[in-house]
Amino acid sequence: MDAKLLRSALLGAFIILALVGAGCAGQREPKKMTAAAGKKTLAMTASNFKFEPSVIQALMGDTLVFKISNASSLAHNFTIKDPLGQIIESVELPPNKSVSVEIPLRDTGAYEFYCDKPFHATMGMKGHVEVLLPR
Repeated sequence: MDAKLLRSALLGAFIILALVGAGCAGQREPKKMTAAAGKKTLAMTASNFKFEPSVIQALMGDTLVFKISNASSLAHNFTIKDPLGQIIESVELPPNKSVSVEIPLRDTGAYEFYCDKPFHATMGMKGHVEVLLPR
């Protein structure tokens, strides 16, 4: 087998294993931020190919302050979209540093977030904030 074909086969196997691993991760219990509406701080860790927590519940009208610590020696990114799919914030997460990001939650629905570095979201570095109506 020539080197080019072997490299392609190994890359394909790596991608398949990563996708299978991401699929086996299962659903996580959401981190609930559902006290009275207002400004709330959420500690989040970015590591190699995951955000923790990755599933968050909050109330419409909240402002979430994400305090994101990149626990990795790799650079990552935190990009978040509103329920209509528009990017509302995108910040770099330098290796072994922390960054704060303030996101007002004006609408109900799912605010998807992910790392925009190549293949990071595909490998599981993503999540969402489910924004609910206050009771």
